Parts: sequence; C-alpha cells; structure tokens
Amino acid sequence: MPLEGAELHAGDGITARYFKPGEGAEYLALFAVDADGAVHWIFPAYLDAASNPLSLALAPSPKGHLLEDAVEPEAPAVGRLRVVSVVSRAPLSVREIESRLVRRGLNRPVMAEIFPSDQVQEWSATWLGH
Repeated sequence: MPLEGAELHAGDGITARYFKPGEGAEYLALFAVDADGAVHWIFPAYLDAASNPLSLALAPSPKGHLLEDAVEPEAPAVGRLRVVSVVSRAPLSVREIESRLVRRGLNRPVMAEIFPSDQVQEWSATWLGH
C-alpha cells in the first residue's frame, strides 16, 4: 500500500522501492520520525547503539527494485509519522544523519533543508499503534 496518508498499526512494516537507471554510486537511508520526535531506522538496520551502519548501496535497477525486508518501527508514539528517504552520492552513517537532524532541528518542516545536496523524499502517515 502507498505510504502517504496511510494509517499504520503494530505489525505493519515499511519497505521501499527504488529506481536507479544509471551506474553512478547512490546510497539510501530510510527512517521515520514519530510524533514525539524519535527517529526509527528502517534502512540501514540499526539494532545496536554501539554500531554506526552506513546507508545502503543501491544497485542499478531501471525497472525498479523492491527492498526485501519490511521493517516495523519499534514502538513509535501514536500520531503523525514522517517517513524520510535520503539518497546520497556517498554513504552516510546513522550517527551523521542523526547529528544533522538534531543540529538542524528534527521538526524542521522541510527535510531537504537538512540534506541540501541529497535527494530527499518525505511521506506522512499516521501511527495508530495497537
């Protein structure tokens, strides 16, 4: 189902489909920001606070590629859920992205202002919980 305007419940997962017609290096980071401003990582997987994973390298896929995993955000606050994808020419780490979000203001209305040289898309959904 398309994410924009969706009402999500516990057990619902989020994944992504990307199109990459060329050979140049591109990397994907996908995360959600819940109603309380907490960040929930979808890609790359961020399961251990001691780690600092990098955004995913995207293989060429002119017809589109659906990422295999669907990830359920871990206990987001009920309410608006902003889902953000950042495609960059160089890999970005989880800590680098979170640092930008904190430094520039997590609730900034336009994520493209936080990631000005990258391709940014944002969708708004509602997390209803259980």
